[in-house]
Amino acid sequence: MRKYRTNKIPKLAPPPGRETPHIPSRDSGVGMAAKRENPQYTGGNIIGIGTLHKSNAVPIFSQQEAKDISAMRR
Repeated sequence: MRKYRTNKIPKLAPPPGRETPHIPSRDSGVGMAAKRENPQYTGGNIIGIGTLHKSNAVPIFSQQEAKDISAMRR
């Protein structure tokens, strides 16, 4: 087993016959895209936030969902 000094790291190279030529990136000349607006919830449908298993917060959208979550086993 060879021992190398920590400041002398051998240079790695591909095996003979596997050298890859330089392949330039394609430049289409267009590099800009329009920024999309971040979606923002208006709060029109949610009536509250419930807690499920291991403090997992879930949105409540109806009275029936609130009853179902409160009736789940703990």
